[in-house]
Amino acid sequence: MSYSAQDQSTLDASFHDIGKIINWEKIGLRGTKLDGSLEYDPHEFEKCIDENWQSPEWGIDPSATPWRSILTWHNGWVVEYGKSWHRWHTKVADWLACSYARPLTEEEKRKLRADPSYGVYTLWTGLRQQDCRIVDPEKVRDLIRLLNTSPSWACVSSTYKDQLQARPEDARPGFDVTSVLAHSTAVGKLGRLLARVCHQMKGLNPGGGITKKAVCGMQRPPSIVVSHFRLGFRQRVFRARDLGVFVYMEKKLDEIADDFSDNILTRFGFEGVAVFESADSRSSFLRRLDEAGFVIEEQILDKTLN
Repeated sequence: MSYSAQDQSTLDASFHDIGKIINWEKIGLRGTKLDGSLEYDPHEFEKCIDENWQSPEWGIDPSATPWRSILTWHNGWVVEYGKSWHRWHTKVADWLACSYARPLTEEEKRKLRADPSYGVYTLWTGLRQQDCRIVDPEKVRDLIRLLNTSPSWACVSSTYKDQLQARPEDARPGFDVTSVLAHSTAVGKLGRLLARVCHQMKGLNPGGGITKKAVCGMQRPPSIVVSHFRLGFRQRVFRARDLGVFVYMEKKLDEIADDFSDNILTRFGFEGVAVFESADSRSSFLRRLDEAGFVIEEQILDKTLN
């Protein structure tokens, strides 16, 4: 199957971690190693599809678009979609989103030895969410049947919102501060941005192995522009009725954010972090903010992917 821009437009890297909302141990597909420890969590549905790209027991249809982002590890994916760059965009977007959410060094990671906790820990409240993962095999089949219809990420994230919000992207204590929902949404945004940055990633083989070393060795690594912005406005509040300016300006910002939804990774009030595929794209965003009456304070970083 050949790659096309139209093909890329139907794919969404947001789906890559949807298997993390399943309790694979309860389902019976996560066993133990010889030393008694648990096997790696098979959240990429590794045990639901065989080496021949078939899924007689679980009914996966690998041609449905969500599976194009989930089964990128399978040799069948390379055979079917070997000319597509989507798995590279997905993998690099995943690395970027992980480092943005929890930038720990390898040495810091090795010190975190506590048992996994499958509920998101909220730093500012000290509270942990309940483990809401799916434990019924039939409900796993319900999820698979939904994915087989090639739904939008908005549809799936709405249907499984409770599980996606409660399950941390990484269950290790110290990492368990970002939900699968937040992480997956960021990966979807970054995946689409990378598809615009690099239709083809020079110096890499689309069907080859995906490693950080390979990305770092690219002949012409693509670059992105990261912006941390804070916004104010020119009006001064003197009377109680002047407070309406906050509502008005927030509405204006919402409209701009909708138009740059793939660029804005996070936003809280009038502050946020955005990523752009080019200086022109960033300039367009800043121009919209200026035209709406915002005063812009910004720190930027122009960064190549290697």
